[in-house]
Amino acid sequence: MDTGITLDPEEGGGYPRELYSFDHPVAVQPAPERFSDDDVDCYRRHGFLGVSDLLAPTEVAAVLDGLAAVLAAPRGADVQYEAWAADRVHDLSGVRRRTWCAA
Repeated sequence: MDTGITLDPEEGGGYPRELYSFDHPVAVQPAPERFSDDDVDCYRRHGFLGVSDLLAPTEVAAVLDGLAAVLAAPRGADVQYEAWAADRVHDLSGVRRRTWCAA
């Protein structure tokens, strides 16, 4: 039976060292009216910015609802879970998958 769930064929293997940085916590700043050149440089250097209140609560809810819908029924979306989740992911509903993967 095709569940629409794709599991990464690689078991374990670790992540590339440059993918995550644990040397210091990210500084979270309030969402600015406009991002500065320093913000853009930081994003280019690290691949992310820590920004609070960038989206309104209704926008966050809409994004989470959309993500839950895709996880529950991918309908052609390329959703892939890591191999270590193989024994867990089939037992989770779309909403539980979303919250489990976001945790």
